[in-house]
Amino acid sequence: MLKAIAKTIVALNTNVRKEQLASGFSWGILLALIPTGNLLWVFIFFISLFPKNNYGFQLLALGVGKLLVGLLSAPLDAVGYGLLTIPALGNFFTYLYNLPLAPLTRFNNSLVMGG
Repeated sequence: MLKAIAKTIVALNTNVRKEQLASGFSWGILLALIPTGNLLWVFIFFISLFPKNNYGFQLLALGVGKLLVGLLSAPLDAVGYGLLTIPALGNFFTYLYNLPLAPLTRFNNSLVMGG
């Protein structure tokens, strides 16, 4: 964690493009909002390695975001529950759950859906 903070401080003071810092921050926050331990988190993490972004800033945002996500868990749970209980999407979620890999993303968890 200290290396990530040091890399972030160095990156802010060097000629790193602002778009790369913003991209790293955005990927880190996105990964922080989704609970770890499911296929969706792993998939998004590997996708985040392809674009050119600042990985130190991404790891720092991920660490800080995971610390702060406890404060946001109640609103995220409410948003996820609201999305999962929309009657018009019931058949779509049933279809997704019957697919081979979709249940591994744990989309039916209200925290995952809210994140």
